[in-house]
Amino acid sequence: MRAITRNTAIQVYKVIFSYMIDHAEDFTSEDGAPCLIAPGRETIIAHINRPLDDIEQLLNISPLGNGAMESYVRQLVYGENIDGFEYTYWERIHRWEYGDTGVMNQEKWMIKKLTENTNTRRSVSILWNPENDVCSKHPPCLNHIKLNIWKESLNMTALFRSHDLIGGWIPNVYAIIHLINKLAEELGLYPGWLEIISEDGHFYKNDQDKIDKIKAKI
Repeated sequence: MRAITRNTAIQVYKVIFSYMIDHAEDFTSEDGAPCLIAPGRETIIAHINRPLDDIEQLLNISPLGNGAMESYVRQLVYGENIDGFEYTYWERIHRWEYGDTGVMNQEKWMIKKLTENTNTRRSVSILWNPENDVCSKHPPCLNHIKLNIWKESLNMTALFRSHDLIGGWIPNVYAIIHLINKLAEELGLYPGWLEIISEDGHFYKNDQDKIDKIKAKI
């Protein structure tokens, strides 16, 4: 396990990126893609003390471009532009299907739990659906979100079962920071710390051009 604590997301990412450049190992994914993976397949945990600080610097290094980054925020946080996808994280959070006809808005219930008891340890959303995902070729990477309150601040942990540290980490974290800010405002709290747990963090070798561009910027 590799734990990295910094004040901002960009500071954390610089450490992750350099660590992967220096120490990542050859790996072939389940679907045959050549990768570089965190040494020993260790989990990388990023603890970001002040996620809203310097958030625009993630835009500066993103391989997606500003327009795509902002579009992704609107999709993950607000459920815009979700048609045509096998699934979106917004749907998994807000339209969790169970049984034959059941649908649950997990974000609503997370907020309800926190409103009822600020000490709750049960403000959780699960995005992995065994019924659909065990045999899926494209199961969700973001599997778990947990919220807690401490001293008038809302904290969040987000767990990724597999994490593309080039094309995924930057837009994922940028959007999740917007999500924690939105939820904190709804609860009348301050945005607190954010933890991103990246299991099987990796670079795809066919993203070498993106890796080079990021390297030149950070």
